Amino acid sequence: MFQTIRKFFADPDRHVLRDEMTRAVNDGLDLPAAIAAHEQWTRRLDAFLRGDSTEDLRPETVCFDDRCELGKWIHGPGRARLGHLPLFTSLLEDHRQFHFDAAKVVTLTRSRLTDEAARTMAGPYRKHAERVTGALQELIDVTSGSTRSSGEFHRSRKLLERGRAPKAA
Repeated sequence: MFQTIRKFFADPDRHVLRDEMTRAVNDGLDLPAAIAAHEQWTRRLDAFLRGDSTEDLRPETVCFDDRCELGKWIHGPGRARLGHLPLFTSLLEDHRQFHFDAAKVVTLTRSRLTDEAARTMAGPYRKHAERVTGALQELIDVTSGSTRSSGEFHRSRKLLERGRAPKAA
């Protein structure tokens, strides 16, 4: 079991990939801050949906996936360096959907369709939020050389091979 993990990190191609990902991440992205910012969106949307928010959230602004710090990185240096990787492709799509779903929650809430907004929050929005934070956590793990537990490691490898980001722990 540990030999498989050691082999993964001993494989020269894996080191090249890790180094490439590390350079890309170091090119303007604070991964923990990106995770925190996207987790904060869930709290902001929950408050907006409950009517407890004083924020003036606008769907025509929330829908853009290239204006937050993560989005700027994804559409800039991240894409330039990592655009060929399935993990990055999944992150790009899930981040786009995350913003689309957030805008939908805002639109539905503003239209007083709170039941439908709550279903969107609980379903598609949360799914994409978890995938975004999971992909970011995977980038942290890969760039830090973390091996994590063997079961989690193998699950992550299978998801990465299929182009899916693992869920955040």
